[in-house]
Parts: sequence; structure tokens; C-alpha cells
Amino acid sequence: MQQARSTGFKGYTIAWVINHLHGGNVAANLSLVDPPAFEDIKAGRTKMTMMDEPGEGDLNGAALLEEYVSFAREMAQSWEVADPRARLKWFGPDMSVRSSMTVRKTAFFVPFYTKNDLFAQTGSG
Repeated sequence: MQQARSTGFKGYTIAWVINHLHGGNVAANLSLVDPPAFEDIKAGRTKMTMMDEPGEGDLNGAALLEEYVSFAREMAQSWEVADPRARLKWFGPDMSVRSSMTVRKTAFFVPFYTKNDLFAQTGSG
């Protein structure tokens, strides 16, 4: 699947979606393992470029996908031992660890399961 291809989700490219998912994972993980670093991102003291279309100098293509998968696997180690009821800071209301992980899973599927999704376009879904 080519990352420059648009999805049925607001016309975002596959690269944008992967970059956004990766940025969300990084932010969620920081909220769990380094709350002050997350608060710096939330307050705008630390810029997070991973939430948009990859730009000049950002990971793209196979490197972006590899980083997304690698980080998700690394992240899983911290999350599997976290108390599912513990409260985490977020950009919106605080939420439980369980809810935060549910959001991460849901965010993965939404861009690809829309009315005119990529799976329907390619016949692979």
C-alpha cells in the first residue's frame, strides 16, 4: 500500500494516518511513563511534529512504518503491567489506562474503516 495514497477518512494520506497514530502512541506512552514530559507537550513547551503529514526531515515510507510498529511493541511492555484503573492526563479529559488503550486501538481502525475505505477500494477487506 502506498503511503502517499489518500484514505477515505477526510482524504488524509496513509503516511499522515501512520504519523498521527505514532504521535498519539508516543503522547499516550509519555502520559503513562513520563507525565511531566507529556505535560510539556500538552502545554506547547515541547513541539510534537508527529501528529501531521510527515514533512521534510520526518520519517516517511518504510522507516515510518518500522518506527510505528517498533514503538508500539516497546510501548506494550509498559502498558501490560500498568493498573488499568490508573488515571492518565490527556489533551482532553483525563482517562483511565484502559480507556487510553481503547482509544489507541480505535484510532487505528477508524481511518481505514470508513464508507469508502481502502479495503473496499482494493478488495482486500
